[in-house]
Amino acid sequence: MIPTLDGIRYYLKTLGYSEERISDILLQIEHFESEAPRRDDIIKEYFDNECIQRIILEIIKEIIGVNKKHVKLLDIGAGSGFFTTRIIKMLSQLGITANAYGLDVTPGMLRILETKGIRPIWGTSEKILESIKLARTHVGENIPEKFDIITTMFNLHHLQNPSDAFESIAKIIDKKGIVIVVDIYRYDDPYLQKMMKDVHPGFTTRELNIYAKPYFKETNFRLMQKVKCKAENVETGVIIGVLKNPIF
Repeated sequence: MIPTLDGIRYYLKTLGYSEERISDILLQIEHFESEAPRRDDIIKEYFDNECIQRIILEIIKEIIGVNKKHVKLLDIGAGSGFFTTRIIKMLSQLGITANAYGLDVTPGMLRILETKGIRPIWGTSEKILESIKLARTHVGENIPEKFDIITTMFNLHHLQNPSDAFESIAKIIDKKGIVIVVDIYRYDDPYLQKMMKDVHPGFTTRELNIYAKPYFKETNFRLMQKVKCKAENVETGVIIGVLKNPIF
């Protein structure tokens, strides 16, 4: 389901967002809509090839640990699918097939996902289950109720309340599945934060653990070695986390 920009306000109201929050989300959408055509190139400005490869390999290692030859994979806040397409390709080379879905709030990003063979789902990271139900109701889309693998990469720092996202994710991950979280380590530059439209200037591993712990029995966040994110004159680290055993 890829709504028009005019239809998004209606869908956000249907999901129960307040007018104030709808205005905030629409501003974010406007920003990322303008970035959509060049999003892949923007990511390459943040990470060099070695860092990109290290991130992908860490994610692949975790997916292999699930020990399945076929997985239902959902990327939350998928953007242009930069990392997801590379993950799917590497899984295929290892003999693992993936039905890949990408949930994002920006229509331009969803259209790009579709061209890359990732099934687009319009929705918000704080209300994933509700967004999927909305897609089923309005378009009759056949979307899984549960997923084996859920990834959310460099998405949480754009959210007002990351704990809502963790709660939402816990409702749609299979009991034996895993959630892989990748995000930036906390930086200290208010100007950069405003320019990048970052609600949070990254996180510490402790902060992410506090957000996730109420919804998962197993949480493990760590700072990745030899992986850096660079924007303007700021360089910061990258955190990866693996969540298991949702409470729902």
